[in-house]
Amino acid sequence: MKTIATLASITLLTYILDLSWFIGIPLTAIASVFGYARLGVVEKRNLIDIASALPSRESLSKIYTQAKTVIKLIYG
Repeated sequence: MKTIATLASITLLTYILDLSWFIGIPLTAIASVFGYARLGVVEKRNLIDIASALPSRESLSKIYTQAKTVIKLIYG
C-alpha cells in the first residue's frame, strides 16, 4: 500500500504544480525510484540496473541533434 501511496503522492504533486509532462514524467520516475528505495522495494543492485539502462550523455546529445533537425523541418 505504501508503494501505491508513494507514486500517487508524487503524481498528485506534479498535477497540482501543473508541471509539463516533459518535466512531470521524469520527475515522477526519479522520485519513485528514490521513494521505493527508502521503502526497501528497490534494492541497491536494482538501482545499478536502472542506471545502466539510462542513455549516456553522448547518446542524449546525438538524439537531441537529430530531434532538433526534425522539429525544424516540421515547424520551420
